[in-house]
Amino acid sequence: MKQQSKLLYWPAGAMEFCWLYAWAYFLGLVLFKKPVPFPEAALTFALAGLIVHFSTNKGWRVWQVWGLHIVGFSLAGIRLFYGYGSASGFFFDYHWFTEWLQKPKGGPDIGICLFVLFWVFLFWWGGVRLRQRLLTQQKIKTRLDVGLAAFFLLFLVKFIAAAKGTVLPVEPVSLALVFPFLFLGFAMAGLAQNRQATQKDFLPGYRGQGALIGFVLIFFILIIGVMTFSYPYLLLSAERGYDLVRTAARSAGPVLAAILRFMIIGRGHGSAPAEAPQEMPSLALQTPSAESSGWIKVLEDALLWGLWGLLGLMFIMVLVFIARHWLLPWFMRLLARTALQPDERPARKRLSRWAVLLEFLLLQLKRLTDWAKGYARAAQVYGALLRWGRLSGSARIGTETPREYGLRLGQRFPKLGKDITAIIEAFHKEVYAETGLNEQEWFAVRQAWRRLCSPLQWPLRIKGWVWLSSRSELQAKEEF
Repeated sequence: MKQQSKLLYWPAGAMEFCWLYAWAYFLGLVLFKKPVPFPEAALTFALAGLIVHFSTNKGWRVWQVWGLHIVGFSLAGIRLFYGYGSASGFFFDYHWFTEWLQKPKGGPDIGICLFVLFWVFLFWWGGVRLRQRLLTQQKIKTRLDVGLAAFFLLFLVKFIAAAKGTVLPVEPVSLALVFPFLFLGFAMAGLAQNRQATQKDFLPGYRGQGALIGFVLIFFILIIGVMTFSYPYLLLSAERGYDLVRTAARSAGPVLAAILRFMIIGRGHGSAPAEAPQEMPSLALQTPSAESSGWIKVLEDALLWGLWGLLGLMFIMVLVFIARHWLLPWFMRLLARTALQPDERPARKRLSRWAVLLEFLLLQLKRLTDWAKGYARAAQVYGALLRWGRLSGSARIGTETPREYGLRLGQRFPKLGKDITAIIEAFHKEVYAETGLNEQEWFAVRQAWRRLCSPLQWPLRIKGWVWLSSRSELQAKEEF
């Protein structure tokens, strides 16, 4: 990673913070009639990223890093609660906190506490994940898509509420944050493209793309600047134009009605008694109600069912994750029948049942702590790959080298061949070449391992495990 990459975290953090704060500001006004203070929210987001930055690659112990995060999270939460809860007194004077603890609390107070705790967690988690994320072009585009989806959902909620006649508090913050979000997002995507260590020579036939992209980018930035600067004047001009169109339509209404009556009725039906001129109905836009606009009801139901389905899917994914990483390996180890080494059998026989149980519990505790810490070396990822292959029905043969085993696994799972090869090559580089992995290579190894553990690969793994197990049993019967 180049030296300038550290500076890119600031615009990336501002881009991520825009859509988070837009939702926090909107929900704070809707639920409790109070906007979430901007300085406290920005301080929480930035403090989380700074703690991760200063504690990475420093050789600190895990409990020290966790302790620093807990202290920072607590201070940021108290500060945000102080700013949002309209507490009286100086912040560093603890009397305001004791007064709040002593006074009776109702439903709104508990709701404010839960609301503040929820957003402190989201801001803190966003800052932590931002600093841990490798700022590649693909990652920046993904976060840009997430932010656009968040803004679209926010404006969709406002539109549905306005269509149903619900009065919402006026808040221009969400619309104002869209423009810096777009500007920073597109600028970050371009900077990430320039940071890639690729050949900068133009290919034949593509020499004019740089000038074209530069012109489009400059034109886009100018349009955004002009629209942002002249937004009040454009709004006033639109209102004036709407009034002029309505006045012209109202004055031309009787003439158009007479022309249509002449075209439809004609002259041959006699002269009809003169009628008093009727006033043309107003052409002002009416807000459709839920009864007259069925599509709004359908859109509302679809959004509601979509949210419930998303929550249900998240709950199922949590259950599957727990079963995959804890219950299934533990259950498979209970059912497995492994032969003991000859030199270990006498020592094992002398151990009592309580000692064996204690050893089993300590082993599970060690695996749990290793899983919480994550893999720190490529050799650990290779060991996890061996367990992954064994549970998928393709255990490693004793005479196979890591590269031969990787080729066999790649033939067994063709879609995952590149990921398996990346893990094997990282293991070779760390163990045999005795050179460490840089941050980008280690990020690629972790991404490859995540794709291997994806639930999308379970059907193929289960199929291979069942098919290879039944095949080995048939071969054993034939040999017998």
